[in-house]
Formats: sequence, C-alpha cells, structure tokens
Amino acid sequence: MAVKSLREQLTKIALKEVKMSDGKTLGRTMADEAKRLYACIQYYIDEYYKSYQPKVYDRTNNYRHSLRAEKVADIRIEGNTLRIRVKFDYILAMHPNLEYVYWGDRDGNEMRLPIKDRHDTFVPLIMETGWYAPKLANMIGGHVYRLTYFEGIGAVEKGIADFNKTNKLGIKVDADDFYKGRAY
Repeated sequence: MAVKSLREQLTKIALKEVKMSDGKTLGRTMADEAKRLYACIQYYIDEYYKSYQPKVYDRTNNYRHSLRAEKVADIRIEGNTLRIRVKFDYILAMHPNLEYVYWGDRDGNEMRLPIKDRHDTFVPLIMETGWYAPKLANMIGGHVYRLTYFEGIGAVEKGIADFNKTNKLGIKVDADDFYKGRAY
C-alpha cells in the first residue's frame, strides 16, 4: 500500500483532537496561533490610531475593530501546509467614501467640494497600501496628507513578519484574499 499524502491523512483525522507534544490539541494550538497573528496585526493598527487625532472628522473606529481573532482563525490544509487566512469583518471593514470634501484656503475661506463618485471602500486594504488621489488634489488646488495621499501603514505585512519571527510550527499566513480585497 502506497504512503498517503499528508493532506489525505489529515483529512481523516479530527484535527481538533490531535494532541501536540505540549499536551494541547492541534485545534487549540491553531486557535492560539490565530490569536497571536491577530495580536501582531492589531498592534500596528492600534499604533496608527495612537499616532494622530483627526481634526476634521470623528473616527468611527470601525477599521480598528474590523480584524477579529475568530475571523483570522480560518485554518485550512493545502498540500502539506497548515494555513491561517487573514480576514476582516465585512460590515466594519467597508466604509462609504466622502460625500463632500471641506477645506480652508489661505485667506480663511471655507471651501466645499461634492464627491460625485460615491462608493464603498475596503478600508483595511487602503490603510495597508495607501492611496494617491491626483484628481482630488487638482480640484482642491494641492496635495493634502491623508486626504489626497497617504503611504499606508502596512499593519498586515508588518504583523505577519512579526508572527513569522516566532512561528515554530511553520504555519503559512495567507493574505492573498486580503490583498485582492476579498478578505471578509
């Protein structure tokens, strides 16, 4: 009889009940690792929130609370690898873009510009990678940090790097869906 692949063997085992060398079940170990990954990513999201206080709007804090350990804990087997998928809560992660942009000119006059392209945005992705809005910059007469451009915070990328520094189990973190805007 031929040796079965790890995948075939693992599909026949109740993963939640397999014991690790430390006495924990594989299910408990993976849940703990998912929480550790969550903490690694959440650290950078929280650091961003601490880095400044907006003056023009009140924060909803939805992005801050959109990553949840139980959502991250989408654990699956692919080939000979255990994977944890990075996911965000859809309702908290999606946010409508601005209806109007307000700003003051050099003479103290308040300006108001309606935004015609109304849509929802997957906030974790734009916060990760940043944005550049040259049309808006042209409309308001210049670039404004965090309005027309932002470099992004890289919370997912940095969090995964931190997680991998102490990843003794060789777990692969799958952020592909996240970077494609489908991680919810």
